[in-house]
Amino acid sequence: MVSSESNKIREMTILGVLIAIVAISTRIGFNVTGTPGGYAHFGNIPLIAVAILLGKRRGAIVGGMGMFIFDLVSEYFAWAPFTLIIRAAMGFIIGAWAWYNGKQGQSLILNIIGVLLASVVMVGGYFISEYLIYGTWVGPVQSLPGNIIQAVVGIAGGLPLAYALRNSKMIRKYLSLE
Repeated sequence: MVSSESNKIREMTILGVLIAIVAISTRIGFNVTGTPGGYAHFGNIPLIAVAILLGKRRGAIVGGMGMFIFDLVSEYFAWAPFTLIIRAAMGFIIGAWAWYNGKQGQSLILNIIGVLLASVVMVGGYFISEYLIYGTWVGPVQSLPGNIIQAVVGIAGGLPLAYALRNSKMIRKYLSLE
């Protein structure tokens, strides 16, 4: 029998690795608009998959911390506090919908609803954040295409990744699905 402390260490280790994956995936991106906002990247893909597979608490931790760390070590330092809140909210919303009514991420409809709502929060959150940082509406409007592309890329990659990982033996064991 595995001790409770051993389970906590195992979970912290797994979450740490997932946070690193989100941070690294966020680094793989490009600025769509040429303005400080509108950075389109692949970080939403693992964020979405983790929230669907592991639920709202872990989705919030991994999404928020992964992209927060990216912002801290990149030229997006001013965005870090906003990113922490926005991305944690995304992970929470996706995970809450995915695990609603005991579905544990197995309902495509609930997963899609969660991802779409979280994407609206992301686009709206960065729109407001950019206004607060720069004090003008020009930048936030110019950043909308990049943020929308970022959401679409995340949805297109995150949903299939969640379903592919759900079928892996390692993930099934972690989720106690076997």
